[in-house]
Amino acid sequence: LSHIHWLSDSSFVYLGDLVGYLKRRQDQPIDTIVSGLKAMRVTLVGDSAVFESLAGTDYASSVAVGPGSDEIYYTLGGDTRVFRRALSSGATTVVWDFRPAGIARDVSLAAGRLAAVVGGDVTFMYEQGFGDFAQRDAGGFLHVVDLGTGAETVLDGRGLVFRHPALSPDGTRIVAEAYTGREADLWLLEVP
Repeated sequence: LSHIHWLSDSSFVYLGDLVGYLKRRQDQPIDTIVSGLKAMRVTLVGDSAVFESLAGTDYASSVAVGPGSDEIYYTLGGDTRVFRRALSSGATTVVWDFRPAGIARDVSLAAGRLAAVVGGDVTFMYEQGFGDFAQRDAGGFLHVVDLGTGAETVLDGRGLVFRHPALSPDGTRIVAEAYTGREADLWLLEVP
């Protein structure tokens, strides 16, 4: 499980992930692949839970909650677009397309802004030894879109690539995992 977000006090969404272990040759270490499979909604009812697979989210690479408890935003493996879905009706629209910058993932929303990791070191393909499609992701560039004006900004990461950004509630800062070689640190960036 990843990208877990509350919709209300009795419902949440998450991304169900595929996990695979590949060893191409005997002398190589095992390669762990974690890739999105499907966005799910869970509704708590008394002492039990109802699990619902959200249609149209096959190979989702991220999911986030919108400003209301009836909407989610998500990205799909290998896709440049960010989608918005009204959970009550199932109506889905494209919110933003990051073409030609690259594959979008790790969507985050706050205060009328949308942040996503775009492009960078990412591939989406059929993994023979895995037996399914998978998105390999070693980080990308932080893009922020003002949904009111449509202004898009790429944050200067000083040559770093990022994963898993989270906008602050007021939309003025982002904390994200930054990669330097094989090491990862948390970075705090101001949003202009």
